[in-house]
Amino acid sequence: MSVKTALDKYFKEMIQEYSKTKQGLPMRPKRSIADDAIYIGECDEEGWCRWKPIEKNEVDNFEKLEELFEIKFNEDIKEYYNSYWFLSLEGSIKKKNINLEPVIPGNELISFIKKVEGYKQAHNNELAYIPIGAEEERGYLIVMENSTGKIKIENHDKGAYKIMANNLEELISSIKPSVIDFD
Repeated sequence: MSVKTALDKYFKEMIQEYSKTKQGLPMRPKRSIADDAIYIGECDEEGWCRWKPIEKNEVDNFEKLEELFEIKFNEDIKEYYNSYWFLSLEGSIKKKNINLEPVIPGNELISFIKKVEGYKQAHNNELAYIPIGAEEERGYLIVMENSTGKIKIENHDKGAYKIMANNLEELISSIKPSVIDFD
């Protein structure tokens, strides 16, 4: 399996679960930065729109980012950002609710750069870990150990890390999608 295959499985399950709801697809407030192709149909009166993940048809090159940050990004990160465009990847794993970074068409790497820059500044200009999401209850970051690909929860206050998965593929494959029914 691969990160792309794990995303295929996650999104298939997410769409299947949402098909049982009134709205039929996940909904998010419409973002002006996102390419409209990701949205399905019209927005509701409050500006919420149905959306569907789209397989990416272009590859983002990470070479300039690797020069900028003076590291070689783990291949799983590159595959994650080059597989799909999506507005949300959230669910539960090991009794924790998590959100992974969205890959928004037209904004995918801009958001990633900002997250990595902020993380680097908060960690003495080091990038042993790459932020990829957050745990909802305590707001802990979910990070990838760049050299090994291991996925960990970071307690920044204590400087402690706890392993969640051996790699990004395993993490995504284990997430049970959250489904919000606006009924």
